Amino acid sequence: EEKFISLTDCVTTLIMLSRYEVLIPLLQEAIEHTKDNRGHKGVLLSFLAECNGDISTCQESLDYLSGSTYVDMYHSTKCMLANLYKANGEILKAIEMYKQVCDYYVIENSQSSVYRNALMSLGEIYGDMGDYAASNDYYKQILNLLANDKKSPSYVLTFMRWFPIYAKYSA
Repeated sequence: EEKFISLTDCVTTLIMLSRYEVLIPLLQEAIEHTKDNRGHKGVLLSFLAECNGDISTCQESLDYLSGSTYVDMYHSTKCMLANLYKANGEILKAIEMYKQVCDYYVIENSQSSVYRNALMSLGEIYGDMGDYAASNDYYKQILNLLANDKKSPSYVLTFMRWFPIYAKYSA
């Protein structure tokens, strides 16, 4: 487990540095040698999907992460898949994925950043579609989650994104 944590720290650093030419072969090698731990393999596949933007790798990652202890990574990967669908113009599939993530975190009564990101993405999509009522609702859910810390960067960012939607919704 300690080696895996070190590997994921290294992967995260390489992603932040955009060193994909080094990272992708490293991930492929690590995935090939990760046989016994489905959760670890799912995490590595998720990182690979983030690097190459491949929907099938993202779906494979979800298959491995399903039922593992990496619950936030599973839902974060669902958001990544939704982002890929959105980028490919498959808006309804993206909405479905984001809503699945939100449904999980509502049940868990969570403050997770993954949940807030899914809500933010839904707010953006519905705003882009001109459905300001739905967009407004998603942004307000985030603001309610962050209401105890109105000086946090997350609250300020959400407020800045929400206010133009609110102005259109209220007009």
